Amino acid sequence: MYRNIIIYLALFLRLTYVDAILPTLSIDRVEGNSGKVTIYYTATDPTEKVLNPINYEYSVDHGVSWIKIDKSAISASLSDGNNNSAISWDTRPQIGEQSVTSILFRMRVYDPEIISDWQAVTPMLTPRHGLATVVTDNKLYAIGGFNGHRQVASLELYNPTNDTWEKAASMDQARQYLSAEVVNGKIYAIGGYGKASYLTTVEAYDPVTDTWQTMAPMPTSRHVFATAVVGNLIYAIGGHNGKNLATVEVYDTETNSWKNSASMPTPRYGLVAAAVGDKIYTFGGQGQKPLSSFEIFDTKEGQWSTGPNMPTARYAFAAAIDEELSKIYIVGGTGGEDKVEAYNTKNGEWEISATINQTRSHLGAGIITNVNQLYAVGGVNDQPLSIVEALPLVRYSTFSVSPAFPVYNHIQAEIISPTASSYNQGIISIQGTANTEKLQGWILDIAPSINPTEGYLLINSGTSSVLGSELAKFDTLGQPDSAHTIRLRVTDVMAKTAETNVIVRVDNSILPKPKLKISTNEGVDGFARSNVSIFVTGKAYPGNLISRAEVIGGAEMANVTDLIDIDKSGVISGEIPGVNVGKITHLSVRIMVKSRSGNQAESVSNRLIIDNNPPKIAIISPANGANLNTNSIQVVGTASDSLSGLVRVEIDVGSGWTEVETNKSNWVYQLKILPENQQLLIRARALDKAENMTTTAPIYVSNINSRPHVNILHPTEGTNLLGKILVTGTIEGNNLSWVLEYAPGQHAQDGFEEIDRGTEAKGYDQQIATWDVSVLPDGQYTLRLTVKNSLTTITVTRHNLIRAP
Repeated sequence: MYRNIIIYLALFLRLTYVDAILPTLSIDRVEGNSGKVTIYYTATDPTEKVLNPINYEYSVDHGVSWIKIDKSAISASLSDGNNNSAISWDTRPQIGEQSVTSILFRMRVYDPEIISDWQAVTPMLTPRHGLATVVTDNKLYAIGGFNGHRQVASLELYNPTNDTWEKAASMDQARQYLSAEVVNGKIYAIGGYGKASYLTTVEAYDPVTDTWQTMAPMPTSRHVFATAVVGNLIYAIGGHNGKNLATVEVYDTETNSWKNSASMPTPRYGLVAAAVGDKIYTFGGQGQKPLSSFEIFDTKEGQWSTGPNMPTARYAFAAAIDEELSKIYIVGGTGGEDKVEAYNTKNGEWEISATINQTRSHLGAGIITNVNQLYAVGGVNDQPLSIVEALPLVRYSTFSVSPAFPVYNHIQAEIISPTASSYNQGIISIQGTANTEKLQGWILDIAPSINPTEGYLLINSGTSSVLGSELAKFDTLGQPDSAHTIRLRVTDVMAKTAETNVIVRVDNSILPKPKLKISTNEGVDGFARSNVSIFVTGKAYPGNLISRAEVIGGAEMANVTDLIDIDKSGVISGEIPGVNVGKITHLSVRIMVKSRSGNQAESVSNRLIIDNNPPKIAIISPANGANLNTNSIQVVGTASDSLSGLVRVEIDVGSGWTEVETNKSNWVYQLKILPENQQLLIRARALDKAENMTTTAPIYVSNINSRPHVNILHPTEGTNLLGKILVTGTIEGNNLSWVLEYAPGQHAQDGFEEIDRGTEAKGYDQQIATWDVSVLPDGQYTLRLTVKNSLTTITVTRHNLIRAP
């Protein structure tokens, strides 16, 4: 007893908590009374979620009965918690071209996110599995099944309002693994297994009279199959009768007859099916193994196709469909255990939902819409179960009902242009329709606020019909920059007036120029080179749009409108991919922005100087191949850039790049060399402000005491050869001979001619020889000094020596 009190107290607290945080809704007003009407509402949510409108209905008998509005007649906007939220209802498809003096409209809003878990409700009166469940008139019916000893024929119905079960009339035939559907208020129990045989029998239950009636049997006996309803037709799909079935048979509830339809691609049993519109979705089941496959039958085309597999393979499970959200829930089953998954037929995606507390198979399921809860009913887990669990699907507000309003659909009053929320400037053309069979006249006016009760300024009026053409021209320059209501009223000879309006914005303001900057991710601001991306940043007035964007380079222009964006707050961003700019020396970006009313402003960015010329860099000393005979030397070089200027010079001596100090043209790096170092690679590179880079060819030097000390100090690489050149350097050592030679070519390997030779040492950085270049033809030359002793030969070279006039 105490345990039951605790359970019901916990349930009461849980339901109270859910109710306490439900969204609230009020319908503030209805505008228009012909064709399309606009319903303004206020929706608020304590959890600050975005709410969706849903469940649209109308009544023409003062709320005694309500008629569901087809969703195609509704154009809805999301609620942001204020009274600017609105939906538009086209009354013509259902009301037609007639007059109704008093109509009520109602709807709800909801938060589509599930915030609850499964919770136990009152169990069934009879434990059972292999049952069928259906929902009609906001009650859940549990039909047939197996209670652990025998098949049962009993029918029980659950009322969620008072959380109770009650018995109803039993079927004529006990059965398990049947299927059931509801068509036009009647429940059809089909097939199954009973009296040791597979069944074809069909019975129909009338909840009003609490009686069963035998109907035409299925052509094919089967159990553990699936059914789905499209219109007045019930489709029986798959199942088992000694073999796995793919057959599909269709029962016409109006003619009480069966016919064949296209078979499923995959024979299976223990599957489920659900219909949305004209399509039937079949899931899972058992073939050679539990299946995750998903097949779709288009009842209009008579064709099967495949959908995205279920996340979890399973059979002997249950399904229920949320018709408002077009979402199919998959619950429990063998292989599914406690998992609950939902397939959204609108976007074709699977979602994971809250797991059920009691794992089970061969259960039933259903959604009761007035409480918007998904129920998992009965099933088996070692033994038949009576347990029932409920999952709140989404949080709904209660229905909110509008004030009564008339609809005069025999009168046509419609403003086609300008459209709602549009921005307008200058002289605008107001287009629309003002028409009825017996027209008295029409009036078009405007007021500078949202839905004012007074203060309208007459724009135009007439006594002749206007059909989808111009009602008037209106100069907005005399109006304040704000929201305006344009109203059209059309009156017939019986003094019935249809009214419609549209809320627009007038904006004749001068736009501020946007701020704009362009740069690259490389180099220094203000410079660029070919084939690097240009990044555009800036700020425009909030709500502005890009009208045109173009890259300007001298007389050249390129349209880049599609590459630049402005967000709602006015932030400008974009990336222009790198291109070869050819001979262009500078570029900038020009942007034209516009307001929603068409006002425009133009801005030009900063300029980027184009520098495609790489910097120059050379290693002056030591010469390539030098043996230095010292533990520390100065690596000396030159570097320059003619346009954007140098950013840095770096040297690599085999351990990575290191920045070196430099003045306008020269740089020096103090290099320590370990004794007996066989060979050391030295190279240098220079970078300019446009990120152009030049790297020298590597030179190789050594520090071996047993070898002669050899180096060429002058001329250095890049020297312009004129007249007689004094060749200086170092030749030190004993018992040596040397020869100084030259050859045409930047990096000559052969063809050398002798300048001088000798056997004497020359000392450190002394004159080695005089080279007369005056008789040489113009071109590039290589200078080579070769020093030999009895043990070794050392060759030092200077490249890229230039003879020019």
